[in-house]
Amino acid sequence: MKFSYTLLKQFAPKLPADRAKFIEKFNLHAFETEAVGEDTLEISIPANRYADASSHLGIAWLGAAIFNSPFKEPKSKEPKVDLKNTKPEIRVSAKKQCTRYLGRYFEISRLLQSPKWLKDVLTACGLRPINAVVDVMNYVMLETGQPLHAFDAELVSDGINIRLAKQGEEIRTIEGIDYKLHAGDLVIADEKSPLAIAGIKGGKRAEINLHTKKIIVEAANFDPVGIYKTSRQLNLFTD
Repeated sequence: MKFSYTLLKQFAPKLPADRAKFIEKFNLHAFETEAVGEDTLEISIPANRYADASSHLGIAWLGAAIFNSPFKEPKSKEPKVDLKNTKPEIRVSAKKQCTRYLGRYFEISRLLQSPKWLKDVLTACGLRPINAVVDVMNYVMLETGQPLHAFDAELVSDGINIRLAKQGEEIRTIEGIDYKLHAGDLVIADEKSPLAIAGIKGGKRAEINLHTKKIIVEAANFDPVGIYKTSRQLNLFTD
């Protein structure tokens, strides 16, 4: 996985200024690591450590322990949102495959580009900056290890249902590629059709666009075995 050394140092500020020193010691005490760009580290994380180490917070926590550096939790605050009559309707039909699904409604005045520092972090980690909404979803994923996704709320018809796909059901992803789904693939859907392939890729129909004013932000826990199986069947692998 790719990590931004600049972002790691935000959480563990006393990591070595010289990346070579970090790489040498991290290789010895944690995981195989190499520099693959000006600010990019490629770190080989074993599958049994994805839960705690597949994020900048996880790697920074390990680095802080190895280098006896203070560890700084990211600061956050509750956004001011009027939740009256704006709670998205969510139904989890596939409870075994989706143990938790959260959605929150927001309104935005206009869709802007992300600041340069955020774009730089995404680029260092191999992701393409798109716009402020999509970029902050990816940034939080890189930071915490929890994937997020945003839907255009006005393009979602009568709420969200997390269900299993029907055999042969189709979805067009945000890249404009059509995929034919298998029975048992987990999808995020509305009353019309799938909106996203759960845990893998968002769909084109409700993607964030230049006219988006209202969004639904998703955070969920999906069965990893099912997601891996779907990813292999579709030959679609994503962060």
